[in-house]
Amino acid sequence: MDIGERIRQIRKEKNMSIIDLANLTDLSKSTISEIENGKKKPAFDTLKKLASALNVPMAKLLDENEEDETILGISKSEKLVKSLQRAKNQPKEVLDDLADFIEIILEKEERKNK
Repeated sequence: MDIGERIRQIRKEKNMSIIDLANLTDLSKSTISEIENGKKKPAFDTLKKLASALNVPMAKLLDENEEDETILGISKSEKLVKSLQRAKNQPKEVLDDLADFIEIILEKEERKNK
């Protein structure tokens, strides 16, 4: 299932019309229709608006398996995004340490999966 199909599915689960979603996001009906039909890929800001209007984490729009990967009700990818947002105001040295730490974990995981 692609992102447009997930957006349509979530919108319908919430009994929303395209007009309802357009009004909540300030996007045009045609833009939402094009996204849902796979004719247009949404920009990051558009995804944020859609996720907010649909009251779901952005990760749910991006990953159909998002619900399977939660920690205390927060998706793992959303938890990472929140952590990175908190980190953005840290000094460069802290950011470098975080980047190194992430790289070590990813390399370890790659070796494990070989």
